[in-house]
Amino acid sequence: MSYWQGKISTANWEKVSKTCGYAICRASYTSQNSFTLSQDSTFSVNYTNAKHAGMKVGAYHYSQATSVTEAKKEAEYLCKILKNFSKPTFYVVCDFEYGKRLNSKIGKKASDIANAFCDVVKAYGYEPCIYANTSTLNTNLTNPKYPVWVAQYASKCTYKGSKVMWQYTSSGK
Repeated sequence: MSYWQGKISTANWEKVSKTCGYAICRASYTSQNSFTLSQDSTFSVNYTNAKHAGMKVGAYHYSQATSVTEAKKEAEYLCKILKNFSKPTFYVVCDFEYGKRLNSKIGKKASDIANAFCDVVKAYGYEPCIYANTSTLNTNLTNPKYPVWVAQYASKCTYKGSKVMWQYTSSGK
């Protein structure tokens, strides 16, 4: 859940909880144009309401880090936001998606960047996870040290590595 889905009421989270026991809300993101960190404007409402609905709740940061140093700064930023809320009861995720800043030119450094983000999350006492699509995982992010959440919009997940979640659609409501 993020700004793009809007603010979700506790009543609607209760409906969601009947078919899915967890939610992962975007807490923060990095701009695609520059290394600028921002908090998601809907995080507070969505995180709190999902918790009130009795769901397991995690958080994620949309990363555009192009170095280990930037990834650590992103994770620190996310963890400082989380300190203002009750502790997540689900994964705290590095959302590793190619955009303008972060792209496939990063090559095999992708694993180092995503793992560095998760190292910081773990140091804060949260359960880290890496979110990426199958192509990125198979070509560049080939050595994740942490649980993987795979994005592949298909009827079958073809990622051969170990995964804890598979996102197969973006149209769920």
